[in-house]
Amino acid sequence: MFCTTNPGFKADELRKIPIQVTLNPKAIFPYPMELPQNLQWSSEFFGDHPEVHPLLKAAWDSAYYVSIIHPFQDGNERVSRILFTPNSHRFNGMIPVICSKGRSRAVYLETIVQAISGNPLPWC
Repeated sequence: MFCTTNPGFKADELRKIPIQVTLNPKAIFPYPMELPQNLQWSSEFFGDHPEVHPLLKAAWDSAYYVSIIHPFQDGNERVSRILFTPNSHRFNGMIPVICSKGRSRAVYLETIVQAISGNPLPWC
């Protein structure tokens, strides 16, 4: 379990209650009973289609996981970065370095909100 994980739930379990995120209180996430089906659909959406660019698959895996499904009480962002890595590696043979040291969590989360809202430039 990560040191920043909130107590009261296990890091490897799907959430059991509906959630709301503070960054976007209008966001609607699947109910807990819908999570397995959403995760299955997400993993099958691109499947192993070689015609789909690996970076598109990487972006889809990462963004859909955090922005649409949000299956865990905590740790969704960390898991989305882990999901990004294999397809990024297939594209250029390298593993992306993900480092946010020096950035506050508030700035990091605001950058995500801007990217989801159609302005990815602060992310770059």
